Amino acid sequence: MDTLKLSSKHIYIEADLRKFYGGAYPFPVVMLVDGHVIVGMCWEKWSSGKLTGAPGDPYGIVQDLLDSIRFFMRAKPGELVGVKRDTVREYGFHVEEDSLIYSATSIADSVYIFLERTKDIVNVHYYNRLLDETDCPEFKEKQKGTIELLFAEFVEDVLRISGEYLKNYASIIEQIMMERGEEPYDHDVLWKWYQEIKESHKKELKFLKANVI
Repeated sequence: MDTLKLSSKHIYIEADLRKFYGGAYPFPVVMLVDGHVIVGMCWEKWSSGKLTGAPGDPYGIVQDLLDSIRFFMRAKPGELVGVKRDTVREYGFHVEEDSLIYSATSIADSVYIFLERTKDIVNVHYYNRLLDETDCPEFKEKQKGTIELLFAEFVEDVLRISGEYLKNYASIIEQIMMERGEEPYDHDVLWKWYQEIKESHKKELKFLKANVI
């Protein structure tokens, strides 16, 4: 299988598995959230004016998405992971004083992604540095933004994306890593997190349904 493709209501991920860079971000990745280019790049000559993958990690995407939900489900108001609140604000993003913030650093190179939960909302704050100087008209001035998602829909999207990855692509990724002499990923941990979140989400939905007047 040459191409990894994962999709849900809000999230789309594509990775070219034929190309291997090695290191922390081994594959060319495109990641969209509601059509916004979170990961990816475009140049008129180099990519023929088309959106193309930037160095990223499908495993890292699933890892950070699942881990952010685990954090959001357990954290106390104002808690942070991997970043200071003032740092997020320095990038030009508005964040609440007592919101939960998770810095997703394992997704891709040259991208800053801050996931913020405020009650029933998840704000995806992103800054894609590789689109900063793009000469593709379609993507100019679109390197930074905030996307608002319902927390319940974010959880459902992440479960769908993660399930597809673990069932259809994990073994392929493992094989590529072994062939390249790279350290294998720990997919057992991702399976554990996936099942844990799936069960918690199911209980939450049952609780909400039982308390609807």
